[in-house]
Amino acid sequence: MNDSFREISTYGTGLKTLFDFEYLNRGDHAWSNDRKSIAFLSFDDSDFPSLHVMNAANFTEQRLLVDASGFYSFGNLSWSPDDSKISFTGIPRLQAASFGEIYVVNVNDGSFRKLHDSQTLSTAPVWSPDGTKIAFMKTVGEEAIAINVIDANSSEKREVVRIKQSIVNEPMDWQSIY
Repeated sequence: MNDSFREISTYGTGLKTLFDFEYLNRGDHAWSNDRKSIAFLSFDDSDFPSLHVMNAANFTEQRLLVDASGFYSFGNLSWSPDDSKISFTGIPRLQAASFGEIYVVNVNDGSFRKLHDSQTLSTAPVWSPDGTKIAFMKTVGEEAIAINVIDANSSEKREVVRIKQSIVNEPMDWQSIY
């Protein structure tokens, strides 16, 4: 099945196709901060999810997670401020779907690592403006979520706030306040 990524102005004019692709299923996507690349998920014929980055100017594609067979699913893509890394929520195969964990992949070489172990769903990672930390939501019991901050290098984690709410996959944003 062929599909396309397209862009259009906020005035509803100028619709243009950025690139076409052929994959069986598509998933989450995120533009880089410089708007030169787009990261997107795909389920190809191997039935395993894969993470790709496409250069929007020359349409070259890089598959970042070459062996994603260890994942049942992943999503919630978030580029680091310098566009060198992408954080995501990964659900490892052989675990319950409620055990999402936060990972970071290096855009240059495709290496990735898990930032922390979790026995609950961790999701919606977002980078700090300086790129040193990642905030994410985590379920706490059945009726609460916690917003946590983790150091992107050392994986040192702390809970910032706990909210009585059961939905954890809400988008977050992290902005500097001057």
